Amino acid sequence: MFGLTKKVESKDINEAYQEFLDNPDIILLNADEYRDFETLHIVDSQNLPLRVINSDAKSLLDQDAIYYVYAILEGTAFEACRRLARLGFTAYNLGSQQYFKGPEEGLKKKNRKRRK
Repeated sequence: MFGLTKKVESKDINEAYQEFLDNPDIILLNADEYRDFETLHIVDSQNLPLRVINSDAKSLLDQDAIYYVYAILEGTAFEACRRLARLGFTAYNLGSQQYFKGPEEGLKKKNRKRRK
C-alpha cells in the first residue's frame, strides 16, 4: 500500500465557492446520496455519491478537472475526497454544506421564510 496514501487537503467552503465561480476547471462535487442532493445542494454543483466513488469513477469523471468536494456530513466529504485522491484526481475537501453561506437549490432551501 505504499504510495497509495495521499494527504487530503481542505479548503473553506465559502472561499472555495468563489474560486469555483472564477475557474471553469473546478467542479463542485456533492458526495451525498441522490435523494439528499435533490433535497438541497449548492447551486451549479454536481452529484456523485460516496458509494460509487471507486475505480469505476475514472470513467465518469474528468481526470484533468479539479474537484471541490462537500456533503451534508464532513466525514462523507472527507472520505469521498480521499477516494478521489487515491484514484489520481485532484480533490479538495470542503467539509459540510451546513457552513455554506451562498446560493442553494433543491426541494428544501434553507433560510426560507415561514408562513404565518
